[in-house]
Amino acid sequence: MEIINNKITVEELTKMAQSKFGNMVKAVIDIKLGIMVVEL
Repeated sequence: MEIINNKITVEELTKMAQSKFGNMVKAVIDIKLGIMVVEL
């Protein structure tokens, strides 16, 4: 898992997806804290 608390590009998210699930990303977003956790 990777915690993301800064803006990332679509390209960066695509690279994360390709390394694990192909074209899908599993993520949890906390709007109050302004973070996203992506499963790699």
